[in-house]
Amino acid sequence: MLREYEFLEDGNEVPKPFTLSDGTLATQIICYDLRFPELLRYPAKTGAKIVFYVAQWPSARVNHWISLLKARAIKNDIFVVGTNSCGNDGNTEYASHSIVINPNGEIVKQLGNNEEVLTVNIDLALVNKQREAIPVFKNLKPHLYK
Repeated sequence: MLREYEFLEDGNEVPKPFTLSDGTLATQIICYDLRFPELLRYPAKTGAKIVFYVAQWPSARVNHWISLLKARAIKNDIFVVGTNSCGNDGNTEYASHSIVINPNGEIVKQLGNNEEVLTVNIDLALVNKQREAIPVFKNLKPHLYK
């Protein structure tokens, strides 16, 4: 549908975490890169507690959008904030369904397919609780993944 790979150049670095005004480490990943789970592993492993996905996913793949965002939250014990375009650009109908997902993969809040603003309070302590309960990062064996 959108075929970003035909029009955009690949990046050569993993997204680096940045610090929010309250001191929380976060990271940001765009659109098609949601399909590459490896991109979030480094920021999450180095302490990021929130990832912001900014995208233009079409309505035809809204199930991919939601499923992949949930998977990223669960696999990395991280809050996921997914912001997606809505409306139609003449060629593509966008899904919207902007969403916040907790580290357990549960939807905290989700919008429909209209232009809306989402405001939500999140408990960042859930990230540490989840990472202590399921110590994924301590149990990684990168030498096996070659």
